[in-house]
Amino acid sequence: MKKILFATFLTLSTSAFSQIQPSTTYDGGDLYFVPAKLTSNGIPFLYSYRDDYDSGKIWFTIFDDEVNVVKQVEIEAQTLSYSTRTITMQRQYFVKTNDGGTRSTTTEDEYFLDEWTVVDDVTEEKTFSNSWIASPEVYEDNNNYHSRYMYLSQTLFNEDEDFEYLRDHYEVMPLSYCAEDDKSNSNGDISMERPSFGGEECDTYFRNYDHKLGGYVYTLIKRKVYGGLKHTGMEVVSLDGTIKKTLDGIADLNTVVAINGNFYVSAYNNASSMYGLYKIASVSTSIERVAETTSKTNNNITYSIDGFRVKPNSKGFVIRNGQKLLNK
Repeated sequence: MKKILFATFLTLSTSAFSQIQPSTTYDGGDLYFVPAKLTSNGIPFLYSYRDDYDSGKIWFTIFDDEVNVVKQVEIEAQTLSYSTRTITMQRQYFVKTNDGGTRSTTTEDEYFLDEWTVVDDVTEEKTFSNSWIASPEVYEDNNNYHSRYMYLSQTLFNEDEDFEYLRDHYEVMPLSYCAEDDKSNSNGDISMERPSFGGEECDTYFRNYDHKLGGYVYTLIKRKVYGGLKHTGMEVVSLDGTIKKTLDGIADLNTVVAINGNFYVSAYNNASSMYGLYKIASVSTSIERVAETTSKTNNNITYSIDGFRVKPNSKGFVIRNGQKLLNK
């Protein structure tokens, strides 16, 4: 009897699956579902997302609620060209020691040997491939988790029927601009903790023992970078490459929550090092700040010295939560 029941179940299962025709247009990548309330026409859709880290290309395939292909798009990474000028300065600081080991405690035995001197001045032409796309998590009113990530949207930031995505917005700065002099909006490199000798801040230093002077001579190195790219917000971009809107001052999006038909998102601002709560108004095509945390919050996002977002384990000096770190 068990064999007969199993054979009957297998026959029914095989018959059911044989009616499902596999899609010949799906070419891999993660699949995501967007519910009806987040679409312009009230019809849910499914899409696949695939990217290539080396080329920066991204592929979207959009399906309707019957798994018919609506659109297939290949997106090239945005290439930004810019110039940087790096000025390297050097100064020496002397610290006298007693018996060749114990540091002297009198201020007369600690002093600068010279003034800051420019030892290098280099201007470079660079390019940056901007391929990162924001992917906030989305929760519904009843706290159901209906999408792990939201790469595409139709109604979160405007009311048209185009499919759009969010990416970082950068401005190309002139060689007269220095991020260290800009206290309002930078990528955190002005708030890093740097070593200091005699009240003079420096990026790095090394020391050598001077037998004639009877102490250590510290060589201080300080660098200033002019020009480059400045991360100033995020862009709403359609699949044809049109920039629909620039969201100034928003550095990173987190969870999107729907409450009574209204959508809210938390976003991080690098200038204030704080998270803010924003209300997304789809009808008026705007995003409005409604609250801000009262204390600084670490977001653990990692940037290169140039201010570009990198992987947490990237080699060399990186910036994380305003701190300059060395990954070996």
